[in-house]
Amino acid sequence: TARDFAHLRGIYAKVLESLPVGVIIVNSVSKDVLFANPAAKNAFGSEMDEQPFAEKMTMMRSHHQNHWEHITNDDQTLHIAYFPIIIDNVQKADGYHISDITDLRNAQKKMIQKKRLEHLGEFSAKVAHEIRNPLACISGCAEILEADCNAPEQKTVFDMMTTEIDRLNNLLKDILVFARTPRLSMDEVDIAQLIEKQKEIFLTSPQAENIKINIQGMDQVVIHTDQNVIAQIIMTLWQNSLEATQGNAVIEVMIQNKSILISDNGPGIPDEVEPHIFEPFYTTKAQGTGLGLATARQLARDLGFDLRYHANTNQFEICFEISPSSSVLVKIEKIDDVKEKITA
Repeated sequence: TARDFAHLRGIYAKVLESLPVGVIIVNSVSKDVLFANPAAKNAFGSEMDEQPFAEKMTMMRSHHQNHWEHITNDDQTLHIAYFPIIIDNVQKADGYHISDITDLRNAQKKMIQKKRLEHLGEFSAKVAHEIRNPLACISGCAEILEADCNAPEQKTVFDMMTTEIDRLNNLLKDILVFARTPRLSMDEVDIAQLIEKQKEIFLTSPQAENIKINIQGMDQVVIHTDQNVIAQIIMTLWQNSLEATQGNAVIEVMIQNKSILISDNGPGIPDEVEPHIFEPFYTTKAQGTGLGLATARQLARDLGFDLRYHANTNQFEICFEISPSSSVLVKIEKIDDVKEKITA
C-alpha cells in the first residue's frame, strides 16, 4: 500500500542518513546531486559546494574505473566506489560509496617509516660499533705520540687530531642513542618539578650563560612515564634553541594539561627545511649530525607520546595525549523525496 511504501521509504532514508560511510546519489543526466548523507558531507567538506562537483566525480570515475582514492582539501584520504542505480531496468542515477581511510593510510605510512627507521638504526649501530674500536686505538696512539712531541707545530697537529677524534666520538654516541631502544622505567612523574630540575642542570653549562628559560603553567601535572627519557627530550629541544640563537636564547616553556610547549626567540625554521626536521641525518648545520630531533621524536613515540613542530608559532609540542583531528560538520538536506527526484 501507499502507506507501507512511504513507511519503508522513511526507514531507508534513516538508514542511509545514519550510515558511518558516505553515500552520494547523482542524476545520471542532469548531474545534479540528489542526495548526500552526513558522512559524505563530512568527508568532502567544502568540496561539496564547489561546482561542478558531480562532473568532478564523473571525471574521476572515468579515469580510475569504479574504485579510486581521493585526497580532500582537508588532507583526508577517501576510498570511493561507484555503483549504478537502476529503476525499472533503466539506469536513473550514479551512486558513490565513500569510506574515510585516512587513519588506515597514516597507520601504513607510520609502519613503513618505523620499519625504515628500524633498519636504519640496525645498520647505524653496526657501523658505529665497527668504527668505535679503531677510533679508540687511534686516540690512544695519538696520546702516546703527543707525550713525546715538543715542537709547537706538532702540538697544533695533535690538537687538531684530538678535536676531530672527539667530534667522531660524539657522532658515534648520537648514532648509538638513536639506534638503541630505551629500557623504560615507568613511574609517576611531576612534570613541573622535572622541568625545574632540568632547568637548573641546563643553565650550569658554560654555553648557556646567556640563556633565559621562562616557565609558565606550573600547576601540578603528573603523568605515568619515564622521567629520564622526558628529560632527554626536553634537553634536546633546549639545546636546539641554544644553537639556533647562537647562545642568546630566551626559551619559553608552557605546561598544559596534556603537553609541554617549548618555543624560543630564534629565527624559526625555514619553510623548505620544516618538512625534514625529524628525518634522521638531515641537518643544515656544518657540525650537526641530524639526529637530535629525530631521536627526540622517536623517544617520545617509544613512550606512547608524540613530538610535533608548529611552524606558525615556532613551537615544539611534547604531546602526552594524542587527539584525533577534529572534523568539519556540514548541514545536509533530507532524503524523503529522493525517489521522486530520481524518477522525475
